[in-house]
Amino acid sequence: EDEDPRRMYRPIEFLRSLMNNQTMGNTFLETSQWSLIQKLSNFEWRIPAIWCAINQYAKEFLDHPYKAIRERIASVLGTSLSFDIRLSNGQSTRHPNVDQFIDSIRERLNQAIKIYEKKPLANISGQYVEIDSESRRAVNYIETVIQLHTQIFSGHIQPVKHAIIRIFPHLCEIDSIVANDDFIRKSSVICRMCLAVTYFDPSFIEELIEQLEQVCSSPKWHARRAAIEFIQNMIFCNLFNARPYAQRLRQL
Repeated sequence: EDEDPRRMYRPIEFLRSLMNNQTMGNTFLETSQWSLIQKLSNFEWRIPAIWCAINQYAKEFLDHPYKAIRERIASVLGTSLSFDIRLSNGQSTRHPNVDQFIDSIRERLNQAIKIYEKKPLANISGQYVEIDSESRRAVNYIETVIQLHTQIFSGHIQPVKHAIIRIFPHLCEIDSIVANDDFIRKSSVICRMCLAVTYFDPSFIEELIEQLEQVCSSPKWHARRAAIEFIQNMIFCNLFNARPYAQRLRQL
């Protein structure tokens, strides 16, 4: 009864309204609001319109300056995308679409990677250390996308989508720019391994190998290494599915 949105529409509407009343600059209040919005996960698939609204709103804050808020945003987005599944009678169409969402953030992720490659995060001048705001936002965005990717695999019963494969080269490129950031580097390894240890439907393997070939031809050594590590784990977990592609995988 407590999970029936028809009976709980007032609390649901209140939680949804928190998005329109965000208190920018007050970390405690913002964190509290996003923590409350997270509680909508109790309603799971029953509130598709709410998840779509949250999905559209939250993706604009992936580079939020506060880590605690970014973590909650990644969690909420992961939940909102977890109901995009293929049912026995067709594709679920009322919930946020993973392919559309990931494609919408992929270009911005690519831009964030390029910004961080060009601009150092910190400029040291004498006794002063100046943090570049644009690079800081780029790092925040990259970190949140990694967390979101991991969230999708932790709560989705059908996590592998075409857009997840299309964003894979960028997840490998991240290793080239965060070698000195242990937290992001380890997080990026985990998010790639989430994909590697997943069972692949044969329809996805051809597309995945094309992306792997692209990464392995990259001039970035860290990206190529990340791809090789991924292949080793992916083959082990998809031993029979990947067998027809053994020759191409060995050439990588």
